[in-house]
Amino acid sequence: MDSSTKPAYISATAEPKKSFDPRPNSGVLFQNLKKKDEKQPDLQGSIDLDPALLAELVKLHTCYLLEDAGTKTLPKIALSVWMKKSKAGKVYYSIQAQKPFLEKDAYVAERNLLRKHS
Repeated sequence: MDSSTKPAYISATAEPKKSFDPRPNSGVLFQNLKKKDEKQPDLQGSIDLDPALLAELVKLHTCYLLEDAGTKTLPKIALSVWMKKSKAGKVYYSIQAQKPFLEKDAYVAERNLLRKHS
């Protein structure tokens, strides 16, 4: 799609310039330089989720709903965060997302639930 066919709210330069290729299930947080009051976040950023991880979380949540429509079980993602410094000396945080570690009994129960609804 060239810039002449993009909707008016999308500029021709809407794609952010990245100095790196994103790794699946990783991202960054930067200080919010536009923060004006305490209700605004201190940090902002994003995570590039691997479609396979996202699909597995959605499938698992669907299985929980099939087992109990009133379930309060929500998909969880474990996050690991590292404080880093850019070449320009700015502090930022590197993030990695993954499925949470499950104890053996919880892992077996989750696998059985997925098999049951496959």
